[in-house]
Amino acid sequence: MHLAGQDPQQLDVPQGEGHHGGADPVMLGYIFDPEGVEPDQYDRASDHVAGGWSIMTGIAANQSIESGAVVDVAALLAAHEIDLS
Repeated sequence: MHLAGQDPQQLDVPQGEGHHGGADPVMLGYIFDPEGVEPDQYDRASDHVAGGWSIMTGIAANQSIESGAVVDVAALLAAHEIDLS
């Protein structure tokens, strides 16, 4: 890790079991057994709103690639009566 104005630091990255470096079992635990999973010490968890924005980013990117034009995400959301606030 390297923060501006500071010397670089070596960080230990924990490795878990399963796919995606062990992230899949943790993710599934948060979805299907949230009380049985230890809290994320790095506070990385996303919610449904972040998931919606992620999906919209992919949809807008694909539309832009297909059309060659800029995609107005706000207009796309409004056209489908979607509120991600």
